[in-house]
Amino acid sequence: MFKNISEVLLEAKDLGISLLDAEILLANVLKTSKEQIFAYPEKEVFLEDYLKFKSFIKKRLDGFSVAAILKEKEFYGFDFYVSKNCLIPRPETEILVEKALECIIILQNNKKNVKILDIGTGSGCIPVVIAMKSDYSEFLAVDKSRKALKEAKKNIVRYDLESRIYLKESDLLKNVGDFDFDIITANLPYLPEKQMLDESVVKEPKMALIGGKDGMKFYGKLFKQISELNPKPKYLILEFGYGQAELVKRAVNKYFIDFYMELYDDLAGIPRISVIEFFN
Repeated sequence: MFKNISEVLLEAKDLGISLLDAEILLANVLKTSKEQIFAYPEKEVFLEDYLKFKSFIKKRLDGFSVAAILKEKEFYGFDFYVSKNCLIPRPETEILVEKALECIIILQNNKKNVKILDIGTGSGCIPVVIAMKSDYSEFLAVDKSRKALKEAKKNIVRYDLESRIYLKESDLLKNVGDFDFDIITANLPYLPEKQMLDESVVKEPKMALIGGKDGMKFYGKLFKQISELNPKPKYLILEFGYGQAELVKRAVNKYFIDFYMELYDDLAGIPRISVIEFFN
């Protein structure tokens, strides 16, 4: 016998890897569940699997997240392909999805089909989840990164949503064309350029993270573009960073007049999501 599950997990723990991370990685290698890993610690791990697990552990020690290593991430109960070309979905973005679903319900009191524009779509997780959770909604998902759009395409195909979610290369609204959307969702890069990156994102694409000097560079551009639309969308739903609530309020007040804005906290009690309702 080579090594068993318990021994392999202990090795990873001794290297500084959390037990949860090690269990998830080993479960992937053994093509089983984390629960099975826990239930049968005496089960043998063959050499080939052990070597693959060790390669995963090396990547984790090098700063890659578990999702980046496995190229997959669960978001809102759905699994998504991810890669180095797009931001890995975060739990706080699920709040953005929830607010979008609430806005769709409100709009469907007066119209059956709701049109949604997702800007900076990345992996496509936002439009995919909203589409899976709501009928009679259709989407245009845009990103300025062709590589990110390829990842989004994989996830759209994975959930058989090609007829409802369309992709387009665009820097914000630049190439969107005639504007005919009820809702805009946006999770744009919002980290200030001098902010030290957390270990969980340091290996992710900088263009999906950094939003200029104060983190508001791209939202400022987007607000300006939306201010010139007639009519505007009914709702703009966006995610922003820690301590940026006042910056968002200031920018919204700079570009818009007839609107109502509400902020929503993440699970840590920090304002992270803004829903802006426009009165055209």
